[in-house]
Amino acid sequence: MYPNKECRLLLNRTLAICMWTYNRVLEICKDCYKNDVHIFGYDMCRMIPVLKLENPKLKNVYSQTLNEICMRVDDIFGGYLKQVDERKEDEPKIVFPGPKTEYNSFAFYKVGYKIVPKYSLFSVSKIGAIEIDLCPKFYGEIAKLIIRKNNDDEWCANFICKIEVD
Repeated sequence: MYPNKECRLLLNRTLAICMWTYNRVLEICKDCYKNDVHIFGYDMCRMIPVLKLENPKLKNVYSQTLNEICMRVDDIFGGYLKQVDERKEDEPKIVFPGPKTEYNSFAFYKVGYKIVPKYSLFSVSKIGAIEIDLCPKFYGEIAKLIIRKNNDDEWCANFICKIEVD
């Protein structure tokens, strides 16, 4: 991916908002757990409108991306609960997952972006058009797009395809 300066700013802003969302949803899960209430990913997704009131910047991120963050937290929380259930008494105490200080990716499922192969571009909702090196052909239907920033401040887009097997 070769984002221009404006898109780079929007991508970084999106990562910051995603990290805030992740940490806030994780905090809510932790509070619920302390009160013997377990919430699931879809319950967390239903909290997004309330979180948008708490932090209006969330309106700058595609809603489906925020839902995907809730599902990430649900996976992590579920893994934590499984470890707690399977822990033997002589093993060390399982530590609840902590907040993230870095966040390097966000995702879209099927919508929220559009590929324009003729111009080697793809357009991402609430970010803009980004130049990209595309592989010659996608096999199957694109099911998910993950946009990732590496440690060298370079961006990449991973398209995950669903392939029908006969």
